[in-house]
Amino acid sequence: MKYVKGYTKDDYRNAPTVLEFETIEQASEYLANKYKQSAEYMIRSIKDDTNCDAIYFDDGSVILREL
Repeated sequence: MKYVKGYTKDDYRNAPTVLEFETIEQASEYLANKYKQSAEYMIRSIKDDTNCDAIYFDDGSVILREL
């Protein structure tokens, strides 16, 4: 999901395990390897996320929250 305006990266870093990636492509490669899916599928999954597990920002970076 795209970050909510008014929130910062620090607001999303409060999970026990947070992974940060410089680009959505790097995050999608990580998830593709973890879940045995294509990188393209994982990019769509990051963009369509609704529960704040994957948040992407205007600068292209991504935060993955793993519980």
